[in-house]
Amino acid sequence: MLLATASARAEAPLKRSRAVKELIREAGAALARLDVARARELWGEVYDIERSNVAMCNMGQLDLRMGRWEEAVVELSQCVEHMPAPRTEVERRLVDHRHADLARARRRVGEVVLMPPPGVVGMFVNGRGVKDGSRVYVRPGQHEVMAVGQEGQVARAGV
Repeated sequence: MLLATASARAEAPLKRSRAVKELIREAGAALARLDVARARELWGEVYDIERSNVAMCNMGQLDLRMGRWEEAVVELSQCVEHMPAPRTEVERRLVDHRHADLARARRRVGEVVLMPPPGVVGMFVNGRGVKDGSRVYVRPGQHEVMAVGQEGQVARAGV
């Protein structure tokens, strides 16, 4: 089950603007044409406007289909975290599918958690800024971790 334009109970019903409804319609049409990249782009635009979990779940599903594992893990993690407990069989199957998809994506990535020492003002993994203690999902292989101190000193390590 890939796209959902509404989630039974998952969120308060949204009063969608005409523009959002059109984006969702276009995303469905793109997927029908097997243009997964365009469908993902359109769901990203929906998310930028309404920040709904339905949009986040769809972005995760589409990134999963495109093999964008790191993005899929982040999006599906958020999706699963914000899904309420299912009340019906249909909702239970949807929750089960989302959990299975997240597990599938997580098997394709590694996880780096940074716990910098005092005095570090910036942390980066492969050039991407990271908050202390936050998880960064990366493809298997070598990655560069960089720490920047209060006075501009830089330390690098491979992981």
